[in-house]
Amino acid sequence: MRTHRWPVIALLFALGLIFASTAVSALPINVDFVEIDDVRLSTTNPNRLSIERDQVVDVEVKFSSTTNLDDVELEAFFSGYEYNDVEPLSDQTQVFDMDAGVDYVKRLTITLPNDVDEDDYRLRIMFTDRFDATPVIANFPIKVDVPRHRLDVEDVILTPGNTVQAGSALLATVRLENNGEKDQEDVRVTVSIPALSISGSDYLDEIEVENEEETEEMFLRVPQNAKSGRYELVVEVLYDEGHRRITKSYPVNVQGDPRYESDETGSAPKAGTVISLGSTLESAVAGETSAVYPITVVNHGKNSRTYTLRVDDADWADVRVTPTSTMIIEGGESKLFTITVAPQADAPTGAQVISATLVEGEKTLKELQLTTNVKPGANGLATLKRVLQVALVVLLVLLVIIALVLAFRRAGGNNEQAPQPETYY
Repeated sequence: MRTHRWPVIALLFALGLIFASTAVSALPINVDFVEIDDVRLSTTNPNRLSIERDQVVDVEVKFSSTTNLDDVELEAFFSGYEYNDVEPLSDQTQVFDMDAGVDYVKRLTITLPNDVDEDDYRLRIMFTDRFDATPVIANFPIKVDVPRHRLDVEDVILTPGNTVQAGSALLATVRLENNGEKDQEDVRVTVSIPALSISGSDYLDEIEVENEEETEEMFLRVPQNAKSGRYELVVEVLYDEGHRRITKSYPVNVQGDPRYESDETGSAPKAGTVISLGSTLESAVAGETSAVYPITVVNHGKNSRTYTLRVDDADWADVRVTPTSTMIIEGGESKLFTITVAPQADAPTGAQVISATLVEGEKTLKELQLTTNVKPGANGLATLKRVLQVALVVLLVLLVIIALVLAFRRAGGNNEQAPQPETYY
């Protein structure tokens, strides 16, 4: 029996040598300390470090190696973020080499977005090389908190868009999100173009935590003599009883009136054609009232000129030009075009835009964007109410008729089944 044990022992010893030769040891790296914003972390300390979302986290790592190493990488990251595949919460160094007995300090930066969940996380510090060794990983408990008061501008919607013509109206709607711990009340939102000295404001009564709210449309009229160029639309939000303020800027392109572009003073030229708009933003009730846009055309020339006002059709409204779409204006005289927009009863509510163009022969003098704020009509609701009332009456009549028919049929059936008296002669 003993003679048979030696081959088995030899085989096990050989297998052990094979496994030992193929085993991979960990990188011989010692992590001296890890700091976040100058606060030193510990893997053994159960206390968590609290950091707020929507901020930049500076991570500093000091480490060393007992042997020379090549092609080492250092990465710091948080796992469990919903959008890590799009916006990873991580940072890593370039590949570097290490000499034995030398202290190294690496600094990394991780940005926490404002939609990170308030929860417990672990900051993971990981050292890897190209092939030879298993990673070295250190874990540090982190608590991600939210600020007590925090509003963010989620979006700004501009009508007719981020390009507007001089003399036209610009409507702005602002959507805000509450990313703080407290509900916000009486939030004041102001949009302005400081370079043109125009602004508009609106109030939001309340924005609850983790909710979004949207302002009403705020009206800005671009001056008639505004120069062509790129301007900044500034959104300013005051909240927390006016103690906190946030601002955000968006680009707006203005297309200037050529008549004013050539005049350094910004005033209307003495010769040529002057076009005056009463308003480019009006309100109308669907199916009931109309929006009226007066346009005055002045011919400062010596000779008569023929002007035509072309207006695009709209599938949501009846549009007409009075007294006529083409007029002859003598030199030194002025005439009035009037565009009337009558929204149909089923027209969509809110800001609706139509385009108009004033031409002289084949020359385009001005392109207009006219905005109608369509409000729901009471007539449509009353008509619907009457229709429903009539339908209800008809339904009741039909039910009565059906009941009578069923009653008569039942009575007739009973008469047929009753025995008839016999007559004897």
